[in-house]
Amino acid sequence: MTVDNMWDAVDRPDNVTQTVSQILRNYDIRLRPNFGGDPLYIGMELTIASFDSISEVNMDYTITMYLNQYWKDERLAYSTRDDQLTLAGDFAEKVWVPDTFFANDKSSFLHDVTEKNKMVRLAGDGSITYGMRFTTTLSCQMDLHYYPLDSQNCTVEIESYGYTVTDVVMYWKAPGVMGVEDVKIQQFTITGYETNDRIELLATGVYQRLSLSFALKRNVGYFIFQTYLPSILIVMLSWVSFWINHESPPARVALGITTVLTMTTISTGVRSSLPRISYVKAIDIYLVMCFVFVFAALLEYAAVNYMFWAAKAPPRVPKVKKKKTKKSSAEPRSARQRLADQAKSVFRLKHRKTEVEKEATPVSHSSPAPPTSATSLPATIVTSTAVTVEKEKSLPPPGLSVSPPPPPPPTKGAAISALIVPQIPPKSSSTASSSLSPSPASTLPRRGTSRDKRVSKELAKDILNLSLLPSLSSIEVAPGGGAGGWPRGGTSETASLNLAVPRIVRSTSFSGLSGVQHPSHLTMVHPAARFYPPTFPVKPKLTWKQRQQRVVQSFRKHAKAFEQKLPNIKKDVSIIDRFSRIVFPLSFLLFNTVYWSFYFFNS
Repeated sequence: MTVDNMWDAVDRPDNVTQTVSQILRNYDIRLRPNFGGDPLYIGMELTIASFDSISEVNMDYTITMYLNQYWKDERLAYSTRDDQLTLAGDFAEKVWVPDTFFANDKSSFLHDVTEKNKMVRLAGDGSITYGMRFTTTLSCQMDLHYYPLDSQNCTVEIESYGYTVTDVVMYWKAPGVMGVEDVKIQQFTITGYETNDRIELLATGVYQRLSLSFALKRNVGYFIFQTYLPSILIVMLSWVSFWINHESPPARVALGITTVLTMTTISTGVRSSLPRISYVKAIDIYLVMCFVFVFAALLEYAAVNYMFWAAKAPPRVPKVKKKKTKKSSAEPRSARQRLADQAKSVFRLKHRKTEVEKEATPVSHSSPAPPTSATSLPATIVTSTAVTVEKEKSLPPPGLSVSPPPPPPPTKGAAISALIVPQIPPKSSSTASSSLSPSPASTLPRRGTSRDKRVSKELAKDILNLSLLPSLSSIEVAPGGGAGGWPRGGTSETASLNLAVPRIVRSTSFSGLSGVQHPSHLTMVHPAARFYPPTFPVKPKLTWKQRQQRVVQSFRKHAKAFEQKLPNIKKDVSIIDRFSRIVFPLSFLLFNTVYWSFYFFNS
């Protein structure tokens, strides 16, 4: 035995059992060290043993680690030297230990092979080291927007369950965390870790919390060989149909349907290993685009096949709809209807004839007037004079202003007669009878008659050439007042329309000693031009149905224009296949370039 060993044997306590029993004799396990005084400081140290698994479905990860806690309990001091006693894990049940727990823990267990993996080391001044080995499953809320090109941040949260900051203060004891560099994970790479502490304000008080954060980067190699590469090959396989003859539908259809179903199977397998989240992930975008390319290749052949057989099909002849003939039971009805129509037409003719006769019949005054010979006055003047006398008879006595009743609508012949031949309004019954007498003084001269005829013909031509008048029945004759004017009373159908109708002015002269007026010449006076304010077009409000019709018409117009720009497609449908051989690969290459560039830039 050496001198040093002899010296240690002399100074070491003779009986350790008595020493431990003496320490625990007056020890109260219910009270923390330095109870009622300053808070107790507890140091924490973690050693990472392994990362067992990381689950995206359950949003958690499992880790095995060693936890060591350091504090000082002066009630357990037994020596002034740096002596240490390593005791069994059962000794922790006889002394006060911190109520440490993991805030984000889901489930955990302490290893007990071959014995419980717990250790208590007691120093002479009362310092305690309490260590254990356990496996825990901790919650990790992952952001899967960029899955599987994502990076995650998972934490370990350590806290005292019952003691607030006034009783217990936890801190990371240097170096704090060990073994992280030696840990390897299958799907992730630990790019770094960070320790920090913060204050948590909870309903039961203010607590100290220690946090260890791991930065994890997902490895894409697994997904490249299991998802991305098969999807790329299936999309490229769908392009083979562009080199197959379009007249062999079984080969192209079978190839298209096979690739579509394969892409569906891959998408289902990927989604089964992910949680049911609402947002879109990066792998979903890639698989959907691959599915779109595969499905577009199948639709391309559908378009080629349709145009190929549409060009070979004969032109369609529009079917003429045959009118349904009624049965024999309807024949007696049609015969009766024809008889009723004939009766109505006969009644209308008789009624019209009666109205014409009433209008053409002259009305004689109370004083008899000798008949006027046909040679002295023209027939048109006699008819016009008779109608004028009839209208003058219905006028009220002088001095009374009574609005005349509206006359019946003039017929076509009466309107022409009233415009061509000016009517001579008699001043009294005696004047009217004298104007119809065959005396030489009242007879119109030959020169005036021929001039009236000439002026009447010219006036008739001007009236018939007017473009503003829709028909002769709607001509408005401007009434004149006083001597030599037109007959009073009555307005035509155009008065309510407020049309600018030319006005006819008659100049009269006196012939003979009787003082009878007769027309000398007729003058057409056009109305003054009216000023109409400029009107601006108002855009009408369209209904929903009208807007929908406009959109459909616009779509058809653009489709027709596009069809005219590609006139050779109907003749040779293989142009579509040759076009697809270039467009599809270039589009897919562009998509992959953008997709993977985004991944590398983020990494």
